[in-house]
Amino acid sequence: MRKAQGLSLNFVIVGIIALVVLVVIILIFTGGFGNFRRGTSQTAYNSYKVDCEKTAEGKWIFNNTKTIDCKNDIRAPAIPIVEVPKDHPDQSRGKFATCCVTR
Repeated sequence: MRKAQGLSLNFVIVGIIALVVLVVIILIFTGGFGNFRRGTSQTAYNSYKVDCEKTAEGKWIFNNTKTIDCKNDIRAPAIPIVEVPKDHPDQSRGKFATCCVTR
């Protein structure tokens, strides 16, 4: 009996795994994951904004407020609903945005 000529299944599987690892390494060193993260942050921001508009009638409090400081100068203190990611498009980096519903 002759052994089959060609690539073994193990060799093909190891090759595919090595290729995936190589692509991940390239994405890490070229900043490709940063672009992916910005896209998901924008999606999360849009989702939070829709939720806030439903519950808070579009009332957004910015200016680096945290959930414990959910206040409005004109109205009574409010209930924090959601904290938007730090890098969403309406804020500087490292700031917060809190969606609040008045009591």
